Amino acid sequence: MPEGFEWSILDLEDDKQMQELFNLLRENYVEDKDHTFRFEYPVDFIKWALLVPGYNKEWHLGVRSSKTKKLLAFVSGTPIKG
Repeated sequence: MPEGFEWSILDLEDDKQMQELFNLLRENYVEDKDHTFRFEYPVDFIKWALLVPGYNKEWHLGVRSSKTKKLLAFVSGTPIKG
């Protein structure tokens, strides 16, 4: 990880960390180049999508500023039975 950034496992059962993720998604994911349409997934939907049966907390990874601890990015995985 480049200097100034750090990995962070997010506990999405913690309301504060879930709100951080909600804000990150709301403020940074847009539909069009003019930023006129923004996706705003409700917290309940995010929980439904990421806290599936058998989920692995370590698969909810954030990137934070080392200095401010602000959540800057998020990547996740969910288990799928084949």
